[in-house]
Amino acid sequence: MHSEMAILLHFPAVMSAPVILILDDTEQVRFLVRAVLESAGYNVIEAADESEALTACQKSELRIDLFISDVLLGEAYGTEVAIRLAALRPHMPILFISGYPIEDLPNYSSQASTEMAAIEFLQKPFDPDQLLARVRDLVPAVRRAHA
Repeated sequence: MHSEMAILLHFPAVMSAPVILILDDTEQVRFLVRAVLESAGYNVIEAADESEALTACQKSELRIDLFISDVLLGEAYGTEVAIRLAALRPHMPILFISGYPIEDLPNYSSQASTEMAAIEFLQKPFDPDQLLARVRDLVPAVRRAHA
């Protein structure tokens, strides 16, 4: 588990760019997603588990424009974590990612989406353009919600 400080080490000082929180229990996935997003100008906060994601969302001084989460995590389902985070950040859109097709995923339902802001799904493997297209679709959703 990373310390609270480690969560913010990957967080650039540029605050005007959209901020994306990534939750995946696989370090290589977090690394690749972060690299794609940062190369497109997004700021990224990484979380390896539910605790780190919750810690980031509890920091009121951090603006988080999008939450990207694997659906199947080691100790929890990403959908369950997203519902907890939505209680803290109700306007934060969510992009779930998984190597499994959406219809094969346990605990993923349209009911969960009614408890959250905009919600999308992207199946792994995906290429950088697919990821960036979904992110571009979702990040403006939070800006409209606050307008």
